Amino acid sequence: MPKNADKNFSMLTIILISVVVVLLVVIGFLIGRTVPPIPVPPGPPMVGPPPPPSAGLKFVDGAVTGFQYNAHLDVNSVQLKKEGAGILNFEFKPHTAGAVLSVTKKGNLVKIGYSTQPNDEAIVYHLHTIKDISSGNEIDVDRLPPPPRIPPGKPAQTFNIINPRVITDSYGGVDALQAPGKLFHFRPEQVEDIQSLIKNGHNFTLLAVARGEQGFININHDEVFLVISITIDNKTFTIR
Repeated sequence: MPKNADKNFSMLTIILISVVVVLLVVIGFLIGRTVPPIPVPPGPPMVGPPPPPSAGLKFVDGAVTGFQYNAHLDVNSVQLKKEGAGILNFEFKPHTAGAVLSVTKKGNLVKIGYSTQPNDEAIVYHLHTIKDISSGNEIDVDRLPPPPRIPPGKPAQTFNIINPRVITDSYGGVDALQAPGKLFHFRPEQVEDIQSLIKNGHNFTLLAVARGEQGFININHDEVFLVISITIDNKTFTIR
């Protein structure tokens, strides 16, 4: 083939390739303009901040007449004298007792924010906030963190106790063993299978950890220990 023919063929090839590229660019541009963008599904609706713990509470004021305690001998309620309503009890979680008593004391006038639970067997008032009217000091117990199941950094100790006082709840469930100056704490469900052994026992070996304050207030000011295991008649049972 003559050289001029080869040159003409190469030029024609280049022109054809250029035309194809230009056509592809134009087609792509047109497609981009005619195809509507893919709709983006809407995100979840904006949710506002959670309502403050005091939202929806009822309020009452009156004079503090005293404090009550639970089966573990930990303070867990305040008594209030309300004109026209008599004495009312407002329960709170035992680990918040220190905070509640730091705000007010017996004889002071307070304002309490409370709620009731519709599934309560009896009418129970649950304390959420308490304010001492004279000092202005106030505490919201819902903002206090729960205590750890076992206090960190405290070593387990072994105790041998003889004929302790067996503390039970209103249903007869064993809550604790009490020795002079010490109370050994466990929940009834933790010893449900060995309650009769505890009630009839005399000599006990306990592995326990000091609870420390953590906001609890024992009415007898006993040192409270959380039981890890209990040995009765050479039989050891793990509690926690």
